[in-house]
Formats: sequence, structure tokens, C-alpha cells
Amino acid sequence: MESYKYRRIVVLNRLNFIAALTALTWFSYSLMLDYGAYRYMMPFVNLLPFCLNVLLFVLVRREKAGAAIITAFATYPVLLTVIAIFSLKESTLIFHIILCVLPFFFFMRIKKIVLTIGYIVGWYTFTWIYIHYDRMTVEMALLGLFNYVGLLLLFATLYSIKMQLHSYELSLKQKSEELHEKNNELNGLLQLKDKIFAVISHDVKTPLTSLKLLLSNYNNSHGISKDELIEFNSMILSETTKTLDLFDNLLEWSKAELHEGGKEKSNFKPYYLTDATLLLLRSKYKYKSIVVENTIDRDLLCFANASAIQVVLRNLISNAVKFTHENGTISVSSSKNGENIFIHVKDNGVGMDSTTLAKVMGTEFYCSMGTMGEEGHGFGLK
Repeated sequence: MESYKYRRIVVLNRLNFIAALTALTWFSYSLMLDYGAYRYMMPFVNLLPFCLNVLLFVLVRREKAGAAIITAFATYPVLLTVIAIFSLKESTLIFHIILCVLPFFFFMRIKKIVLTIGYIVGWYTFTWIYIHYDRMTVEMALLGLFNYVGLLLLFATLYSIKMQLHSYELSLKQKSEELHEKNNELNGLLQLKDKIFAVISHDVKTPLTSLKLLLSNYNNSHGISKDELIEFNSMILSETTKTLDLFDNLLEWSKAELHEGGKEKSNFKPYYLTDATLLLLRSKYKYKSIVVENTIDRDLLCFANASAIQVVLRNLISNAVKFTHENGTISVSSSKNGENIFIHVKDNGVGMDSTTLAKVMGTEFYCSMGTMGEEGHGFGLK
């Protein structure tokens, strides 16, 4: 429940409780009064406000606060007028004025406030005229006019105070939302820090450990052959490449999480960017005898962050190579829709089922072995 609605219910319950006590007190007192011709009717009339209080308690209990508020404002002025007419007590008019004050709290829109106050003032006017009709003079009419001027000043003051409080409440709400947003950003940064450390502690440490073992074996070996040296260099190159790719991905992923990536944009042709990316990955797809085709329109011009797009292309094509069998095919193509340019990386590899797709697109790091046992770090697609 909204705080404003909750406060309305709390105030309604409190006022209704006080009104119920007042109604019972007035009813008890009225039993001792002599109403002349109305002596049998007046106890019933004086009991009506208490009956209304009971009805309001029932409506609020059934979580119909809106209906309770409407019932209260629609019925109370009528009951007060009835009591005033039968008892000819001018003191009841003060309750009309109190009712005119309450709409400023219970309603937000000025239209509802004006309509409600107009309704109450109408009954107030009718009651005042009825009580003073027989002794109406110019002085009495002026007194009534001053009453209305006083009410008008009261309403203007209350409305001004309401608008100030509403403005202050909106300001507090905005500040609260800003603090909540900052808190979420801080929590996101803390989670990012934990993820980065997790990646570094596992995925960065593993290839560096492999390099250390390779170099240790090389230092401890004697009389290494040329073929062994070639194999050794190939292994070092592979581990170094994987480590550099990992650091590139880690850097770009961190920038993306911190919303710092992709700010420096320029015009470039995606065909040549893709060609340069394929050159970097040539050893990977040639090793598996995979045919890669770049069919992007050579004259197509893009406006974006070229380095960020290259990281995306490298990861998508690397992923395609990883999960494509030997002698498979990979195609990189393009399409255009208005001002939007789409780059498509398509392979005839193992693909993904719905379960794997959910894991890849989830919040955790997920990776699986390639078709030739290739390992990954789990956030290339991220």
C-alpha cells in the first residue's frame, strides 16, 4: 500500500474514533433534553452520526477505505444539517467548517477538493439560512458574508500549505530514488569486483601456470630437438594468445559493466574490420579445416566504436570456431534496415538448446568444451 493511502486510513480511523465518542456523548446528553414536539424523534436523529461511525469502521475493516472516505464526506454534512434543523443549535455549524478542512488531507487533486468543499459549504449555507431566517438582518447577512471570507482565506492558506508539503514530499521521494539508484550502482560495482577477481583467480592463473610449467620443463631439458622446440613454441604461443584474449575480454567486459565502453565512435567499413579479425583467428579455424566466408558488403559504412565491435566479432567468430566440427563452415554477412546495420555470424556447428541458451544469457559464468576439447572462460558472449 502506498504511504499516502496508508496515512489516509490511519487518520480516518483516528478521526472516526473521536467522532464516535463525540456522537455517543451527544446522544447521551440529548436524552436529557426536552425537544418538545420532536422529543421522540430527536434521540433517533442524534444516534445517526454514531451509526455512520460504525459503518465507516466496517468499510475500513473490509479494506474499502475509498468508499469509507466518500461515504463520510457525503453523509456527515447532511446529518449535521438535520441535527441543526431539529435542534436549532448554531454550534453544529463549526462541524461543517471542520469538515471543510479535511478534504485538503484526504484528496490530492484540486478538483476533488473544490467539489467536496463546495458540497459541504452548500449544506453549511442551507443550515445557516434556516437557523437565522426568522431574524435575518443586514448585520446578520454581513456576518454570514464575513464567515465566507474567513472560510475562503482558510482554504487558500490550507491549499498553499498542502502544495508546499507536496513539493517537499516529491523532493524527498526524488532524493530517496536517487539514493536507491546509487546504492544499486554501488552493489553492482561490488559484484563486478567479485566477478573480476573470480575470473582473474581462475582463468588468468591457469594459462600463466601452464606457461610457467612449460618454461620450467624447457630449462630442465637438455638437448631438445627441433621438432620439440617447434611444438614448445606453438604451445607457448597458444597459451599467450589465450591469456591476451582473456585480458582483452576482461577489459572490454569491465568497461561495458561500468558503462564506459563504446563512447569514441567513428566511421568504418565492417568488411575490413571483419577481415582483420579473421586474420587474427586464422590459425584457429585453419587448424580445424573450417571454411570461413566474409560476405559483408565492402562499401557498407558504419558509425560506431570500432574497437568494441571488433571485440564482439572476435568473440562471436571464436565461439563459432570452438563449436564447429572439422571441415565445417562459418559465414559472416550483413544486412541493413533503415539506419540500422546488422552483422550475422552463422555456423553449422553444434548449436545451443534452450537450457544452454538460458545458462549463457544468465548472470553466472558458463562455459563448455568445444568440439575438439577447447576450453573457455565463460564471458566471451557477455
